[in-house]
Amino acid sequence: MREVRRSPNSRRAAMRIDLGAPVRTKDGHGAGHVKKAIWDPKSNQIIGYVVATGGLLGHEAVVSPESIEAAKREGDDVILNLTKKELDELARYEASDYSPPPVDWVAPAVYAYPAAGYLLPRGYADAAPKVPREPIEHVHEPEIRRGMRVRDANGEEIGTVEEVRIEETTEKLRGVVVRRGGALERIAGGGQLLDVDAEQIGQVEPDELRLVASGAELFGRQHA
Repeated sequence: MREVRRSPNSRRAAMRIDLGAPVRTKDGHGAGHVKKAIWDPKSNQIIGYVVATGGLLGHEAVVSPESIEAAKREGDDVILNLTKKELDELARYEASDYSPPPVDWVAPAVYAYPAAGYLLPRGYADAAPKVPREPIEHVHEPEIRRGMRVRDANGEEIGTVEEVRIEETTEKLRGVVVRRGGALERIAGGGQLLDVDAEQIGQVEPDELRLVASGAELFGRQHA
C-alpha cells in the first residue's frame, strides 16, 4: 500500500468537500466523484480521499487532502488542481488496504461526514475512538394478575384483584377492580367491588399489590 500523508504544515481550505460531489480535473476531464475519506487514528486527521473515476475503464484513486481541499468549485463540481494524466498516476485504491470503522466508532464532528463515509487503514480499527456502552440490565416487573392480595397505604389487606383492566389501543394498564373482604367472603362471591385507577397503584410485588391511599379513602370516594 502506498501511504498517503499530508504535510503537518498544510492548511485546510475553507471550502467544504461533500462526499458524492462530482470531480473534474483542471484540464476539463470528468473524474468521477468523491467516495470516501480516509481517516488516520494515529494523527487524528484525514490523510486521503477515495475518488471513483467512473466510466468503463475507470478506477478508484487515493487523492491527497491538499488536492481535494484546495480545489475550486464550479457549480456542484469540484475542480482538482491536477490534470487527467496526474490523476491517472496517483495511487490506486486497494480495498484490502483499508477497512470500514467499527460499528461503535465516533465520526469526527469537524468534518460532518457520517461514520459510513470513512475508511481506516487496515489494522488501525482498534485505535479508533468508540462510544462506551453501558451494560443493559433487563428488569422484569411483576405482573398484576387476578387473585393477588391488595394492601392499602397503611399496609392493611383490603381484598384481592378481581379484574385487570387494559386499554385496548395502547395496551397500557388502566387500573384494577378490587373485591373487598376476607377469604370466606370472597370465596362465597360476596364483597364490595372497588375500581382502582392505575395512578392509585404504588407498588407491584410478586404476590400482592400496594396502593397509595388508605382503604377508607378509596371506598369513601366510591360512595361519595
